[in-house]
Amino acid sequence: MPKQRKSIFSSKTIAEDDDESSEETLDSLSSLSIDELTAKTALLHSSLTSTKISRAKIAALRPHTVTTRITTLRDKWSLSLLAAQSRRTVSLERLRSTTYRLLQTTNLHNNLMQMHSLNDVFFIWHAGKFATINGFRLGKLTTVAVDWNEINAALGHAGKDCGN
Repeated sequence: MPKQRKSIFSSKTIAEDDDESSEETLDSLSSLSIDELTAKTALLHSSLTSTKISRAKIAALRPHTVTTRITTLRDKWSLSLLAAQSRRTVSLERLRSTTYRLLQTTNLHNNLMQMHSLNDVFFIWHAGKFATINGFRLGKLTTVAVDWNEINAALGHAGKDCGN
C-alpha cells in the first residue's frame, strides 16, 4: 500500500505515488549539504509563512464580502419596502376617494328618488268627481256645468308641459 500524506491546500489525503517527483526530490535532497538544506528549509518556511499570510488575508476578506452582500440585500429590501408602502398609500388614497364619491353619489341618488318631476311640472289631482290639472277641471257632467275654456286650459297645461 502506498504511503499517504495530507495536502497543505485542502483536507484531502494524497498518495505519495501521485507525486511524480517524490523519488527525484529525495535523491536531490540527499546530495545537498547541511547548509544548503538549512537554506532550503528557511526558503520553504518563508514560502509557508507567505502562504499562511495570503490565506489569512483571503479569509479576512470573506466576512467583508458577506457583510457587503448582506448590506446590498438589506438596501434592496429597504427599497422594495418603500415602494410597497408607497403603492399601499396610493391605493388607500384611491379607496378613500372612491368611497367618498360613492357616498356623494348615493346621497344624490336618494335625493333624486324622493323627487317627483311630474308633480313639479304640473299638479294632477281631483276635486270631487272631476280630475284636475293645475287646478283646472277636466271633464263635464250633466249635473255640473264646466266651461270649455277651463277644460282647454287643463289640457293645454298637460300638452305644453309634456313637450307637445
